[in-house]
Amino acid sequence: MTYGEIYDQMLDETYEADIDGLPSWITDGRTPARLMEENDPTMYRCGFVDFLDSLCECDRPMCERCGDRRVSTGGIEAAELDTEAECDVCLGTHVVCEDCDEVLETGNAFEIGGTGRWLCQVCYDNAKAEEEDDDADDDSSVDD
Repeated sequence: MTYGEIYDQMLDETYEADIDGLPSWITDGRTPARLMEENDPTMYRCGFVDFLDSLCECDRPMCERCGDRRVSTGGIEAAELDTEAECDVCLGTHVVCEDCDEVLETGNAFEIGGTGRWLCQVCYDNAKAEEEDDDADDDSSVDD
């Protein structure tokens, strides 16, 4: 069952009693979810995004490509979530710090010397400090 189907089922169960009293020419056999989607698509999509945001991360599907990270749901629309099964890293919008495994937006990560090795700010600063210490040690051993 997809998240879209779960959301629709939740709407149908919640609002079923409300539409039972409406004339059949209005409902025309449609469920509450279909009526909402057809008559107020903005409210339907906003509610769906709120529903996704309310999910515990453990309820989110695993990335089909890497099988390692959870799929992000922020801002994903119903049609996309059913087909979108890749994490932000596999989608290319994020990278993983190789030292601490923190997931970062690509704009907030540092690539070391064109190697494809990505680090977060803290690990980058630590690596730079270690390089400077190593350079200082090399310079002091030359003076001896």
